[in-house]
Amino acid sequence: MLRLSIVIPCAERADDFEDTLVSVLQNRPKDCEVLVIQPRAYDDPYDLCDEVRFVEAVRCSSTVDLINVGVRASRGEVVHLLSCDTQVEGGWTDAAVARFEDERVGSVSPVLTQGNNPSRVVTTGVDFGIGGELILRNRAVARDQIKRQRTLGPTLHAGFYRRRALLDAGCFRPEAGSLTHVDMALQLRSLGLRHVTETESQVAITRRHSQPLSLASG
Repeated sequence: MLRLSIVIPCAERADDFEDTLVSVLQNRPKDCEVLVIQPRAYDDPYDLCDEVRFVEAVRCSSTVDLINVGVRASRGEVVHLLSCDTQVEGGWTDAAVARFEDERVGSVSPVLTQGNNPSRVVTTGVDFGIGGELILRNRAVARDQIKRQRTLGPTLHAGFYRRRALLDAGCFRPEAGSLTHVDMALQLRSLGLRHVTETESQVAITRRHSQPLSLASG
């Protein structure tokens, strides 16, 4: 099994990510590392330094900046990005990481579900239409009604990436703004890499998901 790095970028205050961190530490697989990236020092009131690498980025870093710091600091072959509004359960990484045994795979989307209703899907990944409309695949369907659909890449809430591919692509581009995940998905495609959705991997989002944006917003 490939070694995994779980990267949690946190531009907000500590109490906004602690629920996410607790769920990761309670359910993380063996042989993985957990990195929390913040634009400030963390007091570590729970003495987690033996279990978590706290990486301090420069002040005023955006979320995308924090993600890039985490990708470069990580040591795993697979990087799993998790936002501060997510929670996970045991075994959520197993099937997704196994997908990277195929060297053609550059990224994997888990199923993103509603935190208060895990049987309801938020999305299985993103794509875009002819007019530039950002599409959330399988948006707001029941968990047992997920359809196989063309998907470009993961959301920024939760996604698995081949680390070497992210570095080859120059990491995420802050200038792409809220569509930086779409930009990365296109870059990985240009490198000849595939994206897949793994329905056996599930991540819950605890905040309301915003409406899709147009690519013109980028």
